Amino acid sequence: MSTSVIQVLLGHSKLHTTALYTKVSTRTIQAVASPLDRLMALMEHLLDVVRHVPVCRRLMTAPGVGAVVALTYRATVDQPQRFVHSRAVGAHVGLTPRRHQSGEIDYNGDISKSGDTMLRTMLYEAAQTLLKQSGKWSWPAAWR
Repeated sequence: MSTSVIQVLLGHSKLHTTALYTKVSTRTIQAVASPLDRLMALMEHLLDVVRHVPVCRRLMTAPGVGAVVALTYRATVDQPQRFVHSRAVGAHVGLTPRRHQSGEIDYNGDISKSGDTMLRTMLYEAAQTLLKQSGKWSWPAAWR
């Protein structure tokens, strides 16, 4: 679209003013579009990485688990052999209950939150997605 057409549409009396507005708005649009383009390129790269990791592909079959959650889990639990039991992974992430024991007193508190914060957050988001956004019936959703 030519600058003279834009001048008529905007109602400017001088062509210089319209050219200035056009230049500024073009820079603004490019500044906004550029980070979005970089974000899309990063997402495509992330999906390419996840497609080639069998553990991530298997994790993504669970409802609510996407590429980011699967890759975060894979990065945190990089060598599964170091965990003797599966519940040791929960303790590593900080998902085990805090315990208070003294004499006859013995009670479980909230989760300890002493492990990897990023993975715990990702697992929480995946669980929220499973419970809230999934239209399918499931035992955890019925339980809440």
